[in-house]
Amino acid sequence: MDCDPIAHAEIAAIRMASSMLGNTHMLQATLYASCKPCPMRLTATHWTRIPRTVFAAPQEIANRTGLTDGNIKGQLCGQITSGLDN
Repeated sequence: MDCDPIAHAEIAAIRMASSMLGNTHMLQATLYASCKPCPMRLTATHWTRIPRTVFAAPQEIANRTGLTDGNIKGQLCGQITSGLDN
């Protein structure tokens, strides 16, 4: 077990591809994911210029499994708190 909270498979794949290609821009790549990308993965695709992401499950299904990162936009905009501030 990695015990790294940002060791998402997609991030690891982007790191590996970038290293193999010797380039941080992947203008013709497609990222495949099991679920709608979280904000970190979405940002990684933006920075690496990956133009297409294909995912199997929408946010609603992720929410049912406990992966409720859909509220991060509100947290970033100051609309809600994370619950960690208590």
